[in-house]
Amino acid sequence: MITRIPFYALMAIAVFYSPAYAQIKAEHPRNCIFNVGPTQMMFSAFQERQTDEIFCQHVPKLGLTMIILDARQPELTDMNIDVRVLRDVGQKDWRDDLDANTVSLLPQSKYLKKINTLSFNYEFSDEGNYITVVRAKSDDGLKEYIGEYSFSVGETYQWLQTLCVLLIAVGAVSFGIWHNKSNKPHNNKLMTKRGDNIATTDSDMQKCTEIQKNENSHRINADDEYDMPDEENK
Repeated sequence: MITRIPFYALMAIAVFYSPAYAQIKAEHPRNCIFNVGPTQMMFSAFQERQTDEIFCQHVPKLGLTMIILDARQPELTDMNIDVRVLRDVGQKDWRDDLDANTVSLLPQSKYLKKINTLSFNYEFSDEGNYITVVRAKSDDGLKEYIGEYSFSVGETYQWLQTLCVLLIAVGAVSFGIWHNKSNKPHNNKLMTKRGDNIATTDSDMQKCTEIQKNENSHRINADDEYDMPDEENK
């Protein structure tokens, strides 16, 4: 038997399986990629002392963390790279209060010359949102690419918000199931005298009523014909 799922239940399921929820289970690589000018890099974070998992959008715990940046195009290998990790305090531009918001700085160098990957360690002591800023400059200074990648560390407000969304989704599904059951038509059965018509809806009950009226009408007509005097015997 195929059960119809109410629209609001489908909406709740869609929210439940939104990217925010999927990220709790596993990071998808496309969530870890960001643009640096016309090129791309992949951000990942690894906490060797705590877990074997690799994270990008959300690092679950505080502590020593290795940040890894992989270049996806060879153009960056010949450029001078510097990297900053900033506190995300809601600044409109990453340059606002740059020194005050900088928690880690990797000075300019050709880190990607031999391999397309650079990495560095930072000990996170504060939960919250952060921004990684990558700047790439050519030797002649004619080209400069800038890229930003936002991530969070610890139990941030954003992740508490995600939990609330999940709870709301579960509640919406439960309400949808209850509402669907409460709106089902009552199975009021009505048997006609013929015994072969069963009414389960208001429309069927109306048809049965009409059938009974017709039968009564035929019965009355038949009785009238039976009771009529024979004019020939008058």
